[in-house]
Amino acid sequence: RHGYEGPRRRILVVDNEEADRTLLADLLQPLGFLVEGADSGEAALARLADAAQPRPDAVCMDLAMPGIDGWETIRRLRAAGFGDLPLAVVSANAFD
Repeated sequence: RHGYEGPRRRILVVDNEEADRTLLADLLQPLGFLVEGADSGEAALARLADAAQPRPDAVCMDLAMPGIDGWETIRRLRAAGFGDLPLAVVSANAFD
């Protein structure tokens, strides 16, 4: 692992499983990323709506979560004006 040059990039990891959020943070932080976690789609949307918080540079989204799932969270995120925010689906569910 070597990291990257330039300003630190902020990644929002959305997953209801703490172990999965921690796994991604453990992989991304040594590369220089600033990693934040949200434990639900609702928490992710609230975090993104908070203008006092810095906007993440990208989102890693789980699909299978209680409450609103990842698909619905993505739809709401796009409808809220975050259509240009890079998003990667990270899910253990291979069928979605």
